Amino acid sequence: MIKILEIICSIGLLVSTYFCGHKPKVGWFMFFVTNILYAYIMFYKGLIFIGITGIILCIISFRNFVRIK
Repeated sequence: MIKILEIICSIGLLVSTYFCGHKPKVGWFMFFVTNILYAYIMFYKGLIFIGITGIILCIISFRNFVRIK
């Protein structure tokens, strides 16, 4: 199950990065949601500091999502 989540997370991060340039509101929201999944996977695997990086990226992406008009 965790391998499927990793694949979904990887694809989600790539697609959301693409959308950040073309449709910023959609892209940053997708990036936010995907980083929640990313942080969960990293904490599940015991990679604490990479999980913390995922949380920081969540905060940054949510801030950018809110600032886009």
